[in-house]
Amino acid sequence: MPKEQEKATETPKINPDKGKKIKKVSLKINGTKETEAEGESKNIAATEKSSSPFSYEDLIRTWQKLSEKNKEKSLSLYTALTQHKPKLKPDNTVLLFVENSIQQDLINENITDILAFLHKELHNHHIRLETEIKQQGARQKAYLPKEKLEELIKKNPHIKNLKDELGLDLDY
Repeated sequence: MPKEQEKATETPKINPDKGKKIKKVSLKINGTKETEAEGESKNIAATEKSSSPFSYEDLIRTWQKLSEKNKEKSLSLYTALTQHKPKLKPDNTVLLFVENSIQQDLINENITDILAFLHKELHNHHIRLETEIKQQGARQKAYLPKEKLEELIKKNPHIKNLKDELGLDLDY
């Protein structure tokens, strides 16, 4: 084997000096070095800045902006965001009711984008989002003509007067 290949396959050995303290360094994507202490101080400063209070009205305004922004992206997501108004819990948790598990999955798939938008617009990084499926009462569909007529009369009571005036009867 040539000498050049032997050198390339050697494993480098690291012998740190026992008396020196090793400094921890983290690297950012853009290539600048950042020491651990500087990173922690930046995180603390960002956390302190990002906890400004907001009202329910601010949340609703921001939620409408979020919905409109996502209208072009996905009509299903827009529907899930606008079907029910979000509720604000005291611990900066936004509770959104959805109709079914499909909408819940859709919200969960986009939760990072939703939270990023809320954090930015409301200047508060302590906001959390929870979804809950809204239980609707079991509604029975009208199949028989009499049941259909009763449903129509509930929607518009004048139909009963019309039926009586014209002397209409139901055929079974």
